Amino acid sequence: MISKYITANQQFHSVGQGLFYSLNLDFSSDYDEFSFIYDCGTLSARKYLDEQIIDFHRYYNVIDLLVISHFDEDHVNGIPDLISGLKVKKLVIPYVDWKERLAIAITLTEKDHEEYISMLRDPVVFFAAERFDVDEILIVGGPDGGRSGDQERPRPMSPKLVRLKPEIHGPLEATVYGRKSDSATSNTMNFVLQPSLYPMERLKFYPDGLKVVAGTFWEFEMYTQESADAAKIKTLEKSLITYMATHIISKLQLFDDKHREGVRRIYRSVYTNLNQTSIVLYHGAMLEHQVVQYSHLYDPKSAKWNKTEVLSNEKTGTLLTGDLKMSSEKSLHKLTSHFNEFLPLVSVFSLPHHGAAANWNFSHPNKLEKFDLYVSSARLNSRNHPSKQVIKDVLINCGGDVCLVNEVDEFALETTLKIA
Repeated sequence: MISKYITANQQFHSVGQGLFYSLNLDFSSDYDEFSFIYDCGTLSARKYLDEQIIDFHRYYNVIDLLVISHFDEDHVNGIPDLISGLKVKKLVIPYVDWKERLAIAITLTEKDHEEYISMLRDPVVFFAAERFDVDEILIVGGPDGGRSGDQERPRPMSPKLVRLKPEIHGPLEATVYGRKSDSATSNTMNFVLQPSLYPMERLKFYPDGLKVVAGTFWEFEMYTQESADAAKIKTLEKSLITYMATHIISKLQLFDDKHREGVRRIYRSVYTNLNQTSIVLYHGAMLEHQVVQYSHLYDPKSAKWNKTEVLSNEKTGTLLTGDLKMSSEKSLHKLTSHFNEFLPLVSVFSLPHHGAAANWNFSHPNKLEKFDLYVSSARLNSRNHPSKQVIKDVLINCGGDVCLVNEVDEFALETTLKIA
């Protein structure tokens, strides 16, 4: 039997206070490559992100799977430039309804953030514009015809694990697994504010989560954890409807600069802080394999990548957490329950919200102690990202190494799987 190799190259790019994560899967000469992106944005000097995007464009003209964890600016403001001139086969975004998106917009000024506010107004219409080439938009999370927000969502349907057969040839295809929502009309009304500008039959809502499988051997498992309080959201919506009736405006116009202060006062009367919904994503191999794994740290002084020790000889998984807040036992339980079967497979773990103390869970054991590497992507010499307390807790109680990615330091991991 002829042996086959799969090479997975993942990278936390040096963009500073933000996140730009990429993964390229090379399935040998018999298969297409598979390109995956999770977030692309920064609040640091824009030149760092622009350099990484230009470098990405040198090697890729197709993104097979692009996932936006949430709509904070430091996670999305590079996406328009990243996907301009490229084909995106599947774009996955979290179900963040117009009220939650409006909460972000009121912190900005339209003059300085016109494109970003346009994305927040209506993400579907924004990414469906002619300037982009996006084949399919998938929306994860959101209301689901009666299930309460406190109930745990069931796991998406998992495909049967299939070993790679060396005799199979042809283009690599991505298959989507998950239960689509039956309440598309309700979902559309709260998510898409300009339905006439996009063919709604092309939208797909996955309230329970989503799995995408590349070929039959690499899986991407996605899950959202909603952070908004249902009672407060109803109070907020009622106040916003009253404001719209008083000023005779639409939901779209609430995003305009001239209404920003009035809307801001409404939000402050209900919330002190509204944490965003985030897509948490696991990816890794799903077949029998032998692993050779090397980490690479970029040395800006020599402008070279230095290959370091083997991280793991069996685990290929990475868990990306966006800005998930898991400080409460309830939120931690939801996360670990959903990914319970994947946690033993995780080698690399991205610290939520750049390693902020408010997003970490300091209780132990918490099922997050067994990973090889904990990564924070943040501004160089930032006081709170990552938090010193979080780093200390990880080093003492989790046993893995910590990698700090910033404007000059980046991290890459090369994993080669030998398939018999």
